[in-house]
Amino acid sequence: MLRLLLIVGILEKMKDLRLDKFLADRLGCTRKESRILISTGNVFVNGIVNKDIGSKINPSDEVIHNGKKIDYGNKYYYFIINKPGGCVTATADNLHKTIFDLLPPYFVKLKIMPVGRLDIDTVGLLLFTNDGKLAYRLLSPKREVYKTYIAKTDKILNDNELKKLKYGIDIGDIVTKPAKIVSIDNKTYKLEICEGKFHQVKRMFEAVGANVIELKRTTFGPLHLDIPVGEYRELTLDEISNLYECCNLEKK
Repeated sequence: MLRLLLIVGILEKMKDLRLDKFLADRLGCTRKESRILISTGNVFVNGIVNKDIGSKINPSDEVIHNGKKIDYGNKYYYFIINKPGGCVTATADNLHKTIFDLLPPYFVKLKIMPVGRLDIDTVGLLLFTNDGKLAYRLLSPKREVYKTYIAKTDKILNDNELKKLKYGIDIGDIVTKPAKIVSIDNKTYKLEICEGKFHQVKRMFEAVGANVIELKRTTFGPLHLDIPVGEYRELTLDEISNLYECCNLEKK
């Protein structure tokens, strides 16, 4: 009974929701931009073009923009981008281009933020979401969600140095958790770690006397890099489910 009353209360509150505000909130645009969408006939309510910028809707109405139905409830978004070098993982920076310069403005508006960071010269897979609980789990070392990096170094590592990286190495503030590392060629290595300390991969190699010349992240948990540099895409439902499963989180 209590659940029913809560649902009714939510529906009552949304009865007088303005269409322009609804679109602005859900599409991540301004009220002015949403009114332009409405007035130019780009929005359908219950199958009929709605050009009335002052119209109101409720949860029983179906709102469609660009052929896609817009959900009423809070929506979580999940994206990956193939980060290029030369940009920082930040919303703003006075000196450098940021990763958000490559993404639409609604990422910031809807708080779709990166899960962890990649250094300015590190390229590859970067995950974005506004699902805070999932992001926290994915970054927690105890969940052991591994990320894969391809590191090109300036020296060939011997067996003893590889063992140090594999079983844990002191990088100053921590001793790293066990990692997985294999040699790809003479000076290129595939490293898998479940931590994300500041400059961790570079510091791990520095601890055995090697400098990282190039660094690329190719996986994040079950996700694999499959898009060109500088491009982004939304995750599939299966990929989202796999993310939840890999960190033992119940799917919403």
